[in-house]
Amino acid sequence: MMTVFELLNSLISLFVVILFAIIYFYINNLENMGCECSVHPYRDMIKQFTIFAFVFVIVTMLVPKSLLTTYFGSIVGELYVFIKILFYLICIVYFYMILEYTRFLVNEKCKCSDDIRRELITAGSLLEIIVLLFALLVMIIIPVMVVSLDYVKHNYVKIEKEMSSSMKNPFEKIRKLSSKVVSKVSSKSSRKSSK
Repeated sequence: MMTVFELLNSLISLFVVILFAIIYFYINNLENMGCECSVHPYRDMIKQFTIFAFVFVIVTMLVPKSLLTTYFGSIVGELYVFIKILFYLICIVYFYMILEYTRFLVNEKCKCSDDIRRELITAGSLLEIIVLLFALLVMIIIPVMVVSLDYVKHNYVKIEKEMSSSMKNPFEKIRKLSSKVVSKVSSKSSRKSSK
């Protein structure tokens, strides 16, 4: 049975695959028409990376991390996750380049590039940048939150006692803190002077 996360991931991957197909066929169509005003330094790179990204996303949709971990071990599974994260970081740059390319086409008033696909590509690229940045942000924030909550959960009694004693006698805590700071500073200065 597929979890909600896996279903959402599959839907996003399917959207990305469709977007890659639209991008490839749009640029290929511009080349076949001989659209001179669509020539841009990013065009060939976008087309080539689109083919690679299309294949990469299809493979990652069909091969889950759990399968690799089962057959090849946890190191291969972790390497797989690292490669996917690296790919997503590169995709942010790739989608930014697509936005720059479509903006170039609009600014040049390139008539042969005027197509509904250009608007779809622009909107889809912008949406993908937002989704990828949000996903990377979540990958950073959630682990920090989990570790913090775990620390608080395991040290709740100690933290509560410290806070309670600080509230009852704040000057005592300040005195203890200042004596700790003074002792650390003096120990560092004595170590420096002995050298």
